[in-house]
Amino acid sequence: MEVIIYKNHRGLLNTDDQSVMFYGVGFKTIIEAMKHLKDVKHAQNTYTGWYYNMNRGFRNVKTGEIYIDFRWLPNEKFAKEYVDLKKS
Repeated sequence: MEVIIYKNHRGLLNTDDQSVMFYGVGFKTIIEAMKHLKDVKHAQNTYTGWYYNMNRGFRNVKTGEIYIDFRWLPNEKFAKEYVDLKKS
């Protein structure tokens, strides 16, 4: 694993398969990660990975907002309800 930086976001690159990880969320390629990180501002270790029912995203530690499906949702409760509605 090597440390990589994309627009001030620190991540890890797996040199064996070129997969990357940012804020605890894994992506198959850096291109896939870039699509998600473009909407994640202020790259100061204020984000963690967020997982729920086979969905993944980022959680802003300071505000509690959840980034999933290329949009910010106001909180974890709302995000879980959003994911549950997608399954219906």
